[in-house]
Amino acid sequence: MNQSTQNARTPLFLMANLGSELTRFFRDKEKGEREKMNQSAKRALGIIDSLSATSSAGYSREAKIWGDVVKDATSDSPQYHVSIKNVEGYFLPLASRLLSGVK
Repeated sequence: MNQSTQNARTPLFLMANLGSELTRFFRDKEKGEREKMNQSAKRALGIIDSLSATSSAGYSREAKIWGDVVKDATSDSPQYHVSIKNVEGYFLPLASRLLSGVK
């Protein structure tokens, strides 16, 4: 596999990066670090926009749901209760697939 293939921003790559950003987001939220949390939210929503523009319907739908979760978590009265463990449990298999080279 050449360098450009390894660094391609495939939907799987973007989803794995979304998982990392969401983990950071929820960790900062738990710590009460509002500024860092907002920065992570902005980066996560940017990844979600990229997924919506470039990926299959499946990843695009999943990304939209995570976007709703982020927006909810930054609201004054969140309705969803999502933890770091939920995020890690959801995204770990995607990151593992990316690292192992499985498509």
